[in-house]
Amino acid sequence: MAESNTPKDPTQTEKRDLDVLLKSTYPAAAYDAPEHPRPCHPGTRARYISRIVNWGSNDAGRKQGVFWLKGQAGVGKSSLAQTCAEEFAARKKLAATFYFSCPNLRDNPQRLFTTMSYQLASKHKSYGEIIKSIMHDNPSIVSGALPLQFHQLFVSPLQALKAKGEEVTERVVIIDGLDECRGEDAQHTIVKIIAESVRDHTTPFAWIFSSRTEPNLIETFGSKEISAVTVQEELAG
Repeated sequence: MAESNTPKDPTQTEKRDLDVLLKSTYPAAAYDAPEHPRPCHPGTRARYISRIVNWGSNDAGRKQGVFWLKGQAGVGKSSLAQTCAEEFAARKKLAATFYFSCPNLRDNPQRLFTTMSYQLASKHKSYGEIIKSIMHDNPSIVSGALPLQFHQLFVSPLQALKAKGEEVTERVVIIDGLDECRGEDAQHTIVKIIAESVRDHTTPFAWIFSSRTEPNLIETFGSKEISAVTVQEELAG
């Protein structure tokens, strides 16, 4: 049978490239997914909301690029994170969200950066085009080590955009429930990668973590290198 000379549709090829990334994400980790946490009741937690939103919105005046919202179980950290995510989204400042959850089987650290990259690619066309090319050339990145994923999915494409005179305007990333990420080593690695990015200015984002005050995370955020780029706020009950 003669081989068809019909050219391949590049649009379909690009869609398949993003589909490879999508298969390695948690769609339910987005703030606007059906399973998202309930926001705070109207009129509550106003001081915390104001501080976090003002911090995340102040690109020029922000001295530290990481915000750690910490607290005991059940004090409403996820609700506060959700409220802030909705506010940042309304201001067109929200780049990505990720809600770790053991009960909902969203605890795999390998899906953190892939999920956030897919969310940002869906919002920013030029960034999305670069991600399509990366996934076409190297689809195995979805199973790569976390530092490699971060560099290939965020640092490299964002630097490529900057070189072309473009940039993302959505600059706030929220990672909720870090203590529910599988493995203390992975939790430490995630924070370390992001703190180094903030220190070295390799990404333009303001990173918001929320978690319980677990001993390993107290140690991680208390380390000299990470504490230097981190604001901490404890949420009282």
